Amino acid sequence: PEEVNDAEMQRARAKRERLAEACRMAARFFMETLLGEKGGAGRAYLKKRGITSDSVRRFGIGYAPPEWDALKNYLGEKGFSPEELVEAGLLVQNAQSGRTYDAYRGRVIFPIIATSGRVISFGARVLNNEEKPKYINTGDTPLYNKRNNLYGLNLQKGGKLSDLVMVEGYTDVIGLYEAGVTNAVASLGTALTQQQARLLKRYVSTVYIAYDGDAAGQNATIRGLDILSNEGLSVRVIVFPGGRDPDEFVRQSGKEAFDTLKDEALSLNAFKLESMARGYDLEKENERERYAMAACRFIAGLTPVERERYYKQLSKKTGYAVETLKAQGANTRGA
Repeated sequence: PEEVNDAEMQRARAKRERLAEACRMAARFFMETLLGEKGGAGRAYLKKRGITSDSVRRFGIGYAPPEWDALKNYLGEKGFSPEELVEAGLLVQNAQSGRTYDAYRGRVIFPIIATSGRVISFGARVLNNEEKPKYINTGDTPLYNKRNNLYGLNLQKGGKLSDLVMVEGYTDVIGLYEAGVTNAVASLGTALTQQQARLLKRYVSTVYIAYDGDAAGQNATIRGLDILSNEGLSVRVIVFPGGRDPDEFVRQSGKEAFDTLKDEALSLNAFKLESMARGYDLEKENERERYAMAACRFIAGLTPVERERYYKQLSKKTGYAVETLKAQGANTRGA
């Protein structure tokens, strides 16, 4: 049995090596296409987004030509079968006809690179915001599982990090990097997972969440906060004014402004209270009272030191005396 298992492991390893080679060659093909005569549309998109040639090289950005079989033919000439390329996530197979074709066409390509330096998958973005879906991401393959990886983490290997900044998208990582914030990583088209939290914990003990300022981004932030906190990480939230995203903010306002927001980042519980407040119109007395009661229920479940801190903050926000809020919280705890 040991010999059988060993042989199976060797076969699985050989398959992963083969698929990794296909992904490496695909990444090169996409990058050469971007820089060649067929890459004009991709280059125009990147220029419009302010992404420089330095970032193209650093992140291995490419462009997939719009033809249905450009990559299939290129890698076929290198000896890769359609079956292998489907397994690597590079081709798609039509369920009815069995025909295979390129998974990514006419899109800017962001290779996902493991901390080992291997290209393991791809994200592909449309050149305009009308076409849907905006992003296509590689599904799970023998090489890649999105729940176990983070975009940009390969650039952090060997660095001396005090913290990491967690963002939502590829362009957020790239935009921050270009502005001089070189410790950003992104979840890969998925809500933050426990596996990703454990991966972050190998590198740092403090994580700043810097998700988009819109409602979807804020909801994702709350879920991510709890996952990171449950893994024992110290978590803080960078709040962007006007619902902007990190890439947009740092390009308009620069690194110093970003660092200021980072210094003012909210703790997990402060952010939850702020998010709670958005559900009420605090200009109206009845709404203010309802928010104060809801917040007191939340604060009542915290440690005594945290309660002291947040009752003071709640008092400033609602106008109720600290002692009144403490009494309300005590009633909640006793209930």
